[in-house]
Amino acid sequence: MRKDVNSDNLPTTDELGNRVSTLDPTATAVINEAYSRMRTFTGRDRYELYDYLRYTASRLGKVDAFYVGLFQPGGHQIRYPYAVEDGVYDQTASYQVAAGATSGWMLKNRRTYRFNEDNGALLDRGVRFGDLSRRSADVVTVPMFRSRVDDVPEVYGIVSMHSHTPHAYPPPVVRAFELLCKLAAQVMVREVEDRETLAQLHLDGPLSSLIASNHFADTLSVRLGKARLVAEQVLQDPEADIETLRRSLGDLVTASRMVQTELVELQLQITEGPSRRYASLTDREKAVAIELADEASNAEIAARLVVSTETVKSHIASIRRKYEMSDRSAIGQEIRQHLNHSRRRSDSEH
Repeated sequence: MRKDVNSDNLPTTDELGNRVSTLDPTATAVINEAYSRMRTFTGRDRYELYDYLRYTASRLGKVDAFYVGLFQPGGHQIRYPYAVEDGVYDQTASYQVAAGATSGWMLKNRRTYRFNEDNGALLDRGVRFGDLSRRSADVVTVPMFRSRVDDVPEVYGIVSMHSHTPHAYPPPVVRAFELLCKLAAQVMVREVEDRETLAQLHLDGPLSSLIASNHFADTLSVRLGKARLVAEQVLQDPEADIETLRRSLGDLVTASRMVQTELVELQLQITEGPSRRYASLTDREKAVAIELADEASNAEIAARLVVSTETVKSHIASIRRKYEMSDRSAIGQEIRQHLNHSRRRSDSEH
């Protein structure tokens, strides 16, 4: 199961008190409030979480632009489900990770980036968003961590706040923002753990995946339903004044924005699944999995690996639990596709 680097769950009240002891009273109050609120966010839509993150960051310092980026498995691509500048939401986007840009720097250095380290030179090498005529004068970008199956911490996302005002983020604000991002990361990681717990309970294979899929389907259905209702109300009122039309269009834009964010999250889960499941296997299970991908029988696997058929059956039972699937051919197909994708990616890097 994936866990946060330092804790399985959100910090206790005592732990939180120790971490905020170096902050000023205003920042301490903001973080304490965020701690209480964040405990209620698990299972709720990510758009709401990101909005709350930005709102809370703006209480720590002046935030003119704000974004969240999530790395795809392998760290070769990053998706931005949420980006805002001066109250204007940017389109969701996906880019290749560039070694000289913020995303590549974060994967390599694994620590907070501050504008004053290089006077913002790192920002100039990356993809810009929002008002391109304005340049950020102060920036703090924080990595979000989680532990992989082998408990080695990995950077799986970044959160960044920008200001057009120089020196907007002194060290106390940076520390508070780091803690805020840690709280958010733990909420997001805990959602993954909840889904994986279903597999640990040995429920019928596809059920846990179905629950996760249904969550997104239900959320998107509600979003689209509200958007449709707004559009129908406008169409049914031919005498609506301009202000009513503007409000309705604003509601439609908000609903569309939320759907886009949810779709990015769904894409990440879909692309991450095969890699995560294969990484959860032991070395011996991986050897058996490779044979499954080759459509070998139990007897053939036993002969190739020089083990008994009972040992093969035991490994396959474990693989089924970890993959949350009972269909042997479906498991083999996913493993085959994952291995082919990994080989193509490796070839493209050399």
